[in-house]
Amino acid sequence: MKKAVLLTAGVAILLFASCNKAKKYVAVVNGQGIPREKFEKFYSRVEAYYSQMLQTSPDDPRFQNMMAQVRSQILQNMIIQTLLLQDAKSKKIEVSQQEIDSHISAIKNKYGEQVFQSALQQQGITEEEYRKDLSDQMIISKLRDDITKNITITDEEVKNYYETHKDQFSNPETIRARHILVKSMDEAKKVKERLKKGEDFAKVAREVSVDTGTKDLGGDLGYFSRGKMAKPFEDAAFALKKKGDISDIVQTEFGFHIIKLEDRKPAEVLSFESAKEKAQNLLKKEKEEKAFGDYIENLKNNAKIETFEETPETTAEE
Repeated sequence: MKKAVLLTAGVAILLFASCNKAKKYVAVVNGQGIPREKFEKFYSRVEAYYSQMLQTSPDDPRFQNMMAQVRSQILQNMIIQTLLLQDAKSKKIEVSQQEIDSHISAIKNKYGEQVFQSALQQQGITEEEYRKDLSDQMIISKLRDDITKNITITDEEVKNYYETHKDQFSNPETIRARHILVKSMDEAKKVKERLKKGEDFAKVAREVSVDTGTKDLGGDLGYFSRGKMAKPFEDAAFALKKKGDISDIVQTEFGFHIIKLEDRKPAEVLSFESAKEKAQNLLKKEKEEKAFGDYIENLKNNAKIETFEETPETTAEE
């Protein structure tokens, strides 16, 4: 009987301690707590940002579902940050006050003191809090550099990366075109008649086009690829076959266009020599990201992590 009472009391004490931890922290990582107050303050800023950006109410069920995922990701990011800072501390990786001061001075010199303080106010943080966040970011950056400093890339690896990622080393098809923009169909028809009679396209553009950006250039738009212009305009321009071809009247949200093809450059894949430097940089970045990601996974697998926050994953498991 006495043993049962002691056991019950012990369980009650453990539950009480756990409840206290859950109120104070969202997670405990290797014995170090992540304060719930800090987590909630950051989450509130993110929630307000998304609510304003998406122009929706925080009470919208779809918004709440999305923010549940965001909340879970914020927690994971804070856990990873804590692990990395713990690891950096064990490696005696630090940043000096001079380094932090230099970084902040550079920001203030570029944008001005008033803009800097306004940005802090919008984020709801003090300069002291910003200095702490900046210090953490700089320490993690130094740790990442230390982890990835010995990554090497061979010429063979670069060549293989180029061969298997040629879509990243190609220039799309481009055309050079002129256009005349007017406000009505009647005006566009009159322009077409003038062009049919052999009037110079650039001359007519200078006289009647309402596109102030190209009018003085005779309607010259320069070279452009697909995805740069309004879709009806793009389709009509790229449908022109030969240099000098003139389109039918094309209507867009801006008005009525007549388009003339000046030149066409076919899509091309850059040679290995031309693309080598870019391939090296992309491959190096890819290898660094993988090495850093693997390092984080190893830290997580060897850490003791307690979470006191319901996530979408735990809800699904239930």
